[in-house]
Amino acid sequence: MQLPKAPQVGIIILNFNGLKDTDICIKSLLQTKYPNYQLILVDNASEDGSVEYVAQHYPQVKIIRNKENLGPAEGYNVGLRLLDSEYEYVVLVNNDLTFDPRWLSELVRVAESDPLIGVCQPKILQLSNSKMFEYNGACGGFLDAYGYPWLRGRILEYIEEDRGQYDNLEEIFWGGGCSFFIRKEILDKTGLFDNMFFMQFEEIDLCWRIHLCGYKVLSVPSSVVYHKGTQDRTNQRVWTLKHRNNILMLIKNYSLTNLSKYLPLRFFLDLCSIPKTGIIPLKAYFWILRNFKKAWQHRLWVQTIVRCVPDRNFSNMMIKQPVPIMCYLKGYRKFKDFQRVCPNWKKIV
Repeated sequence: MQLPKAPQVGIIILNFNGLKDTDICIKSLLQTKYPNYQLILVDNASEDGSVEYVAQHYPQVKIIRNKENLGPAEGYNVGLRLLDSEYEYVVLVNNDLTFDPRWLSELVRVAESDPLIGVCQPKILQLSNSKMFEYNGACGGFLDAYGYPWLRGRILEYIEEDRGQYDNLEEIFWGGGCSFFIRKEILDKTGLFDNMFFMQFEEIDLCWRIHLCGYKVLSVPSSVVYHKGTQDRTNQRVWTLKHRNNILMLIKNYSLTNLSKYLPLRFFLDLCSIPKTGIIPLKAYFWILRNFKKAWQHRLWVQTIVRCVPDRNFSNMMIKQPVPIMCYLKGYRKFKDFQRVCPNWKKIV
């Protein structure tokens, strides 16, 4: 009896002047215990010899060179557009990751169990301390109704130790962009990453569209990756992008009823945060106003072309209390604290 062929997976590595990290990442990926995958390096106009090094030392890696730094959103899009129909799944990975050898086989195993599973996220741990969850993804992400993200294993800046407490397979709202496993065919329905974002929140925006198409996003803790990652809280540009893209995501994806309900409250919360964040929220809203016509065009496309299901189909995963208030004023610093006050939203697979 002939066994079914393992689905073809494209692994797209995004690189920008990261020769050392990319070398370590590719070495780790080549230890992957899965029989049918192709490594693809998308380079965002690096000037450190990264492409030449990979071409010389890893001839099995396909290389795509961009003429300028397109950011993560459009950089990954370039790679996705060039994948042909033979690829059933694709994984978008940052170049500062290392991987458990079984990471990919576990993701494929879960995805193959249900055609409605659109995205899977592995457990993401810190490369420097494998006992701790990593900031950018942890064990799967959620949103509150106002757009603030939170995760199994990380509430705002408070990060938990991995003690196996989130090792259950669970439906989540969004998967971390540093290791983003997606069923390729659904991109025909959802579209690719929105290049208006450039970087920050582009993966959460895409996951929201995946929910709007009626697909699921899952956390798969049996798949483990380790992320070097960085969180520079002094980088004003990055934090401005976080704020503006977060608001842009709400404008695009919410129904008009929910947008009119939650966006004014979000604006009030952002005003209240100015003593802590400075004028970053104001800069974000001014950008939205300057680009409102284009943002609204993106919204119209999502609402008329992408949307297949109402918000109520997945809104039980969006808690109604603002995460910053629950964290800073009520002292909720762990995922289990939110479970106690919102017992009905949790969806276990």
